[in-house]
Amino acid sequence: MSPNFLHNPSKSINTPIRAFIALATLLASLLFVIFATLFPSQNATAGGNTAPILNNVAVTSPILENHTATLTGDIFDPDVNDTFTLNIDWGEGAVMTYTYPAGTTVFTETHIYLDDNPTGTPEDDYTINLVIQDSAGGSDIDSTIVTVKNTPPSLGTIIYTTNIDEMETFTVTGFIEDLSPFDTFTFTIDWDDGTVITYTNLTNPTFFTITHSFVDDSPSGTLFDPYNPIFTKFDDDLGGNSVSWFTLYVHNVAPTLSNLAATSVDENGMTTLTGNISDPSPLDTFTLAVDWGDSAVMTYTYPAGTTIFTETHTYSTSLEAPLTPASYTLDLTLTDDDTGQDTATVSVNNAPLITSLLAISPVDENGITTLTGSFNDPDPQDTFTLWVDWGDGSVLTTTYPAGTTDFLHTHPYLDDNPSGTPSDLYTITVTLLDDKGGQDIATTTTSVANVAPNLTSLATTSPITEDDSTTLVGTFSDPGTQDTFTVLVNWGDGSILTATYPAGAFDFLHTHLYLDDAPTGTASDQYTITVTLMDDDGGADTTTTSLTVNNVTPTVNAGLDQTVNDGTELSFTGVFTDPGTLDTHTILWDFGDGNTITGTLTTPHTYTGPGVYTVTLTITDDDGGVTQDTLQVTVNEVSIPEDYAFLPVIHTPEQ
Repeated sequence: MSPNFLHNPSKSINTPIRAFIALATLLASLLFVIFATLFPSQNATAGGNTAPILNNVAVTSPILENHTATLTGDIFDPDVNDTFTLNIDWGEGAVMTYTYPAGTTVFTETHIYLDDNPTGTPEDDYTINLVIQDSAGGSDIDSTIVTVKNTPPSLGTIIYTTNIDEMETFTVTGFIEDLSPFDTFTFTIDWDDGTVITYTNLTNPTFFTITHSFVDDSPSGTLFDPYNPIFTKFDDDLGGNSVSWFTLYVHNVAPTLSNLAATSVDENGMTTLTGNISDPSPLDTFTLAVDWGDSAVMTYTYPAGTTIFTETHTYSTSLEAPLTPASYTLDLTLTDDDTGQDTATVSVNNAPLITSLLAISPVDENGITTLTGSFNDPDPQDTFTLWVDWGDGSVLTTTYPAGTTDFLHTHPYLDDNPSGTPSDLYTITVTLLDDKGGQDIATTTTSVANVAPNLTSLATTSPITEDDSTTLVGTFSDPGTQDTFTVLVNWGDGSILTATYPAGAFDFLHTHLYLDDAPTGTASDQYTITVTLMDDDGGADTTTTSLTVNNVTPTVNAGLDQTVNDGTELSFTGVFTDPGTLDTHTILWDFGDGNTITGTLTTPHTYTGPGVYTVTLTITDDDGGVTQDTLQVTVNEVSIPEDYAFLPVIHTPEQ
């Protein structure tokens, strides 16, 4: 309810300025007395001059603050050539000088009195002092009194709404002004609801925006009520009045019901009704009428400020009573003390109530969970049908006779679904239906955990030779009969096999070719085969086996035996094979005459003497495998014909 006030700075005169004006008034009066003393009235001739005379000095009085006072008078001077100077002290700090030409006999001057000073009086008298002097030095004085009356402030145009709701913010805007720019204001608002607010020290003019909330439309029993605020305003000179400002109408706002709930009828036939009441007015009281749906209608009253309520009701549940309905509909009517209303309905379940539900958790896939539960029903004659949705696509249906209060069922979960998770949560939904159609639904959960598969056996054919294949066989088990599998085989030679198997598969067979026994330089090498078995939920098992790969020596053929004359060049061509396709080889020819050559299978050679020579071709692979083959070379001596004449060899010095 704090107002916003604005004023016009060009018209506002603050306290220091007003104090200055008062001081200036006092100084002007003192100067006037001094002037009058120094220049007394000289009606007699002074040095041949006759002083002027002021006659019939008068002023319009009284006047209103911020209005004009008119001062008049006559001037008598026998010397028609004299001019005049008139000094007027208006009595509120202003001293003015006026000049008149020769021959002037009357004067009229005006002055505006902005305020009646001092503050706190409805009117004030100001003494006007006049000093006239002619051009020859003669002078006269006179005075008169003007009364300045205070004017009360006035209320300008106001803007407001005439209809609001209780607790709604009401806003009124307007302004206050006063004829005097020096006046300050005090005003009081009586809102007609017991609230009175006073605002002080407001400058002229004041523009305002004021808000107020009406807590209630009073008196009770009406949809709306009129309010007549009273506005009282005063200025600092006690001027003011009270006005009946305007009439506005405050309307009741109906209460509302929310968050309604009624518990299912228990075994004793009782239900509990709860809800919330909301109403903007904190002063409203309430009446709640409840039709409980069984011909009972009850009325409840609540004091102002009530926001929640709780009521109970008991329905008949005896064996002799007729069958009760599956549910009741409650009709509620909420009325506040100003006849505002809200209505609502809520259902009461008269069906069986599942009071507990529990499933054993966690269980492993292909394991069994046990579901237990208890329930009650307000009608002891009811029989029941129970549906259990196990959350994996299977549903159990069973019936129970009257008087049953609990149940127990088991269920196997073949797998944790969906795939790719180490465990999964299944929601078990239980629906209990009595023979009148009343039902209750409850849920619980069980967690089904994946079980990793188990590699039960793993074997491979061993040893093998290089460039031969091994056969790997394995078996495995998994309780998850719906699991699918992935087998990863690391053969130990840098190659990896990936294979998948459907649900129900529990063995595997794979072959692999080993091109070489690695590393180089060994007659045989052992390889570790690592097998990892994974199911579709991330469970895994890993095991290993080993095999030996033996090196195979190469086979070699040096070629056929040869016969040649002494000094004739022969050509040798050998061949070899090796199943180790990755093996590297060294080649050595030994010609049997002390000469050898390496690195080639085809080579020429010439024997220089007759004889039988054994030629050996040796092939060695990089794993130490060595093999040889030989052939015979017969070198014949060449005979010289008898008639062949040898010429002597003559050596010359140059040779």
